Amino acid sequence: MRLVDRPHTHLRADEFRADRELAHLAAMVLANPNMQLMLAVLRNEHPAFEVLPTGASGNDRVVQQAKSEGYTIALATLESLGVRATLPERLVSTFGAVEQPSADGAQTG
Repeated sequence: MRLVDRPHTHLRADEFRADRELAHLAAMVLANPNMQLMLAVLRNEHPAFEVLPTGASGNDRVVQQAKSEGYTIALATLESLGVRATLPERLVSTFGAVEQPSADGAQTG
């Protein structure tokens, strides 16, 4: 299977991981000790480690949780790029025509 040819800036993570060469390149980059150090720094900067002040509003807590979840997902996505995966099979619609009841109540279609 080969990726759909489109600009790299439009690739999704699952498309990236489905390409053997790109996944291998990412695995090599992620295995680099310098990259590992940078990832460790990013993990240390995780918003979950920020302490909200006493009396923080519910809205402040919601924003903090959203930041933390987004940060976690971004890090996980970055690290997943080096793991080869195949794209799932596309589902093909097998639906028939929609049946409409006729004036006498019988099904047509």
